[in-house]
Amino acid sequence: VIGSETSDPILIYGDTGTGKTRVAKAIHDEWEKKQRKQYLPFKEINCAGLSPELAQSRLFGHVKGAFTGAYRHQKGLLEEANGGTLFLDEIADLDLATQAMLLKAIEEKKFYSLGDFSKEKKVEFRLICATNQKLEKKVALKEFREDLLARLRSWTFYMPNLKERSLDIEANIVYE
Repeated sequence: VIGSETSDPILIYGDTGTGKTRVAKAIHDEWEKKQRKQYLPFKEINCAGLSPELAQSRLFGHVKGAFTGAYRHQKGLLEEANGGTLFLDEIADLDLATQAMLLKAIEEKKFYSLGDFSKEKKVEFRLICATNQKLEKKVALKEFREDLLARLRSWTFYMPNLKERSLDIEANIVYE
């Protein structure tokens, strides 16, 4: 599987329903085999429609009392994906503040949970992102961080629609 030989970020473009999640999982599974590990976590989240607060809580975790409704400590997906892969579907929908926090976590391999700035958490994870939007256009509109896009572009793939991949139709029918 192309992309499974690197731990650099991967960005997958494609319309809804083209199989971006399935490709991300296949890349992770192949990478897991190459690492000769029994189990590496694969954590995923669809960023579409998440409020900034919910996105930050789900990605970075929070401590009890960090915000209204935070009744207990909760690990974030970055921490849960430590040693494995974090898949962010529809990354174009993340707000700018969360993008900045994510960029720092990618670059420095550490982050803070919401409400706890006393204990920085160190993580090592592989990032795979997917979107059906043109991120370059979102950068021009100041809706997506240019520095984050530059970081995500290590490996970029385009998933064509199934109508453009007629040879895949039978395999998809058998799989489903």
